[in-house]
Amino acid sequence: AQARAAEAAGFDFVSISDHFHPWVTEQGHSPFVWSVLGALAEATDSIEVAVGVTTPVTDARGEPVTPHTWRFRTACGAEAHTITGTVTDPADQPVAATQVLAYRTTDGFIPTGQAVAGPDGRYEITGLPVGTYRLAFLPPADAGLGMVWSGQSPGRGEAEPHVVPGAGLVADAQLAASRELSGRVTAADGAPLAGIAVYAVAATDTWVPTGVTATSADGTYRFQGLPVGVYRVAFQVTPGSPLGWYHQAATRQTATPVPVGATPVEGIDHQFTP
Repeated sequence: AQARAAEAAGFDFVSISDHFHPWVTEQGHSPFVWSVLGALAEATDSIEVAVGVTTPVTDARGEPVTPHTWRFRTACGAEAHTITGTVTDPADQPVAATQVLAYRTTDGFIPTGQAVAGPDGRYEITGLPVGTYRLAFLPPADAGLGMVWSGQSPGRGEAEPHVVPGAGLVADAQLAASRELSGRVTAADGAPLAGIAVYAVAATDTWVPTGVTATSADGTYRFQGLPVGVYRVAFQVTPGSPLGWYHQAATRQTATPVPVGATPVEGIDHQFTP
């Protein structure tokens, strides 16, 4: 009953303890997971069920199921697990080589699906698992265009959702003219730092920043595809290392906001200090 209610309410997934017996003796309420999983499969159509420690198996169609996500497919008819669309510029011309990333609600930095637009601006993301997706459109670096999310939204939080499976799922996007932001990154002694990752983080960004680039040999960087908005800029020496924020701030909350509009923004510099 709870799984059916969750699916009817629009939830993407529910979670269940999948131990064969209670995790600790005092817990006393873990169900026998295999019978419960079967009951959930019978009672629901497409909702995902997150489990914790069960080893990988395959579903009814022979597709692998990870230890953490069981996807019940009780409808055996044809299902559309594809999102297609066309990417254009402000003049309605196709934008080839645009990266299209499909993020489910549970995705972090890595999307569930992705594709690259062809010469005619068209893309197709196939084989998507059941779920609700929001799409990010990243133009080529030399296109002079800004990133946008599905529904012409500036960020993931406001992006238009697309529910898979669904018939004729189309997500077109029109990329806006670029807005520039640039600066220079140096060491404590003023020497330029090359290869530093630079992130332009909009207010609505969570895992995925609106802009990502890196410094060149002279320590300079330049974003040429930012939508109009207010950003906080982060700098990172290596993946996993602490972020430094503009203007010499330690956290996103204390970073200085940088408005980006029609006029190029310069001098957003950062110095790494010991």
